[in-house]
Amino acid sequence: MWRRPFEGSSGGRPETESLTESSTDRMIFRILIFYILGVLITGMLVPYNDERLLKSTGNAAQSPYVIAMQIAGINGLPHLVNAGVFTSAFSAGNSFLYTSSRVLYGLALRGQAPRVLIKCTKGGLPWVTVLICSCFGLLSFLNVSSSSAQAFTWLVSLSAVGSFFSWFSINLTYLGFCEWLLVSLRLSAPVLR
Repeated sequence: MWRRPFEGSSGGRPETESLTESSTDRMIFRILIFYILGVLITGMLVPYNDERLLKSTGNAAQSPYVIAMQIAGINGLPHLVNAGVFTSAFSAGNSFLYTSSRVLYGLALRGQAPRVLIKCTKGGLPWVTVLICSCFGLLSFLNVSSSSAQAFTWLVSLSAVGSFFSWFSINLTYLGFCEWLLVSLRLSAPVLR
């Protein structure tokens, strides 16, 4: 029953159904073990009034997980947590670079972006789009100095507003679909309640 939303990602192909089921099972167990159990243990180790939680250090020293490891007397593990956070952030950046470059490449293939973005290496890597999308990642260095932090804040705010507009248009499209469904199938409004 709880697998149903995740099985749609396999595209309804019978050969991927067993893979989807096993990966869904593993995902649920990872969430239970790593996140819920981790939060429970950290919540039992770190008191709510610990001064280190509210102290702004500029690094991971105020993380509840690092504080819990310090309370438990485990010295090397906070560095391992920091390495894990760094690896996770690097992986997310890698994923976003891949996705954004492929979207830009797809737009160029459909004629909705300049044709120069179609250039690829012999292996099929769209190097022009990867280069352009990598340049946007360099904008994060605006936050290094305090004088350009305001510009970075503006960029973050613009992207947040852009995502609000995206979700607004998704919801508007959904409402239009529901209206079309009511009209085309001649359904009454109580059916969708």
